[in-house]
Amino acid sequence: MLKKADKNAKRLQRHKRVRRKVFGTPQRPRLCVFRSSNNIYAQIIDDTNRVTLVAASSLDEAVKGAVNHTGNKEAAKMVGEMVAKKAVEKGIIIVDETAKQLENVVAGSDAITKEVNEVADALGAQNDSFDQINEGVDQINNNVQNNSATAQECAAASEEMSGQAEELDSLIRKFKVAKFK
Repeated sequence: MLKKADKNAKRLQRHKRVRRKVFGTPQRPRLCVFRSSNNIYAQIIDDTNRVTLVAASSLDEAVKGAVNHTGNKEAAKMVGEMVAKKAVEKGIIIVDETAKQLENVVAGSDAITKEVNEVADALGAQNDSFDQINEGVDQINNNVQNNSATAQECAAASEEMSGQAEELDSLIRKFKVAKFK
């Protein structure tokens, strides 16, 4: 008989594994987000001092009054904005630094995309050039084949004419020409 997995035990195992690697400090606090079936909660935590620095949830009146359902994307977006706003008010600058770094990543990504597009355009032009070169080589190949066929025809005609000249010469030698006075 199979043992039914204990979902909570598995969740706690995952939680312990993640928490061994991820922890908040006063310089770089940890963001913890939890989503239940009805609500969304977010906290910024300093694990060194064991303090929750900032918290927001979809149960806050500002969010509850603005959305129809507190467990959807709209509510999550509002909770995220509230946590960021409260963090900046408390002087946690990691949010601003992260936003600036993300802007730099986006700008770098745009530059890379532009470069990749330029390379793709250059490769397209190069591909067109290769097509033109291949077309020219095909034309040269056709001309060489035509010239070869013409040369073979000329050689065959020359051999035939040579044979006819020899036959004509032998026929002419049979005739005796009278001497005229």
